This record gives sequence, structure tokens and C-alpha cells, in this order.
Amino acid sequence: MPRSHKRITNRGFTSAAELLAAVKKVVDDGFQIRTVARESGIDRMTLTRYIKKYKGQDTHGEVHGEQLGPVGYWGNCRIFTEEEEALLTEHLKKSCLIFFGLTPEEVRKLASEFALKNNKDIPIVSSASGVARNVNWGGGSPPLPPPFQQR
Repeated sequence: MPRSHKRITNRGFTSAAELLAAVKKVVDDGFQIRTVARESGIDRMTLTRYIKKYKGQDTHGEVHGEQLGPVGYWGNCRIFTEEEEALLTEHLKKSCLIFFGLTPEEVRKLASEFALKNNKDIPIVSSASGVARNVNWGGGSPPLPPPFQQR
């Protein structure tokens, strides 16, 4: 029988709008952090961290079109956005059909080239192979998308 994980907490489900409202309540209205955290159901340290982000910005709340940056569980070593990842996935699917499949090394090399062409901030690139070192290009976690999982 398969196991099904039951969440114990509701961490990571606070929306960016709720978080921004709580931050503004503390910064602009002068409420205490603990009081606002208790009332809104946001962890006190999470609220403190976002208050520091809010106070450090010139535009008060707007960061590159997003409010206070990503909220919730967000991969800290994520290189591509969702749209770029979808483009890369489609390109890899087409390449697999043309070349009768790609090895994991070739997939890593294509992902590294795609990141360099899009001026992504990635770790040091090995000049010999052209593949970024210290980047998890599909090995281990997070897992590869379903069409590229190894069998």
C-alpha cells in the first residue's frame, strides 16, 4: 500500500499579498511583530526576514515586478524560470527525437549552454567540457521532468 504524506504545518502557503499586508502593518502602522505574526498566522521569524527585505528596498514592496521576492518554498539553487525550463524541456524532447536519445552528459551540456546564452548566474564553467561545475543538472534531486527520467 503506498504511503501518503500528511502535512503537519501550513508553512509555505502564505500568499505574497498576505505577507506584504502583514509587513506594512508592522512597518507603516507601528504594530509589534509578534502581535501581527500571531494574528496573521505567519511565523515570527519569517515576518522579521521579510520586514528586513522591505526596509532595504527603495520601492517599498516591489522587486523586479514581484512583491518581496518569492514567497514560500522556493529552490535556492534554481537557475531557470518556469518558462525557460519549459522551453528547454521542449528543445530536449525534439533533440531526443532527432538524435535517438541524449545521454545525461549531453543533457547537462545543453542545459549549461542554454544558461550561458540567457546570461544566467551559474557557477564556474569548466572550459574543457563547457559544462558548469557544481550544478545539479538533472542528477539526484530535484528529479528530472517525466519525459527525461532514466529507466
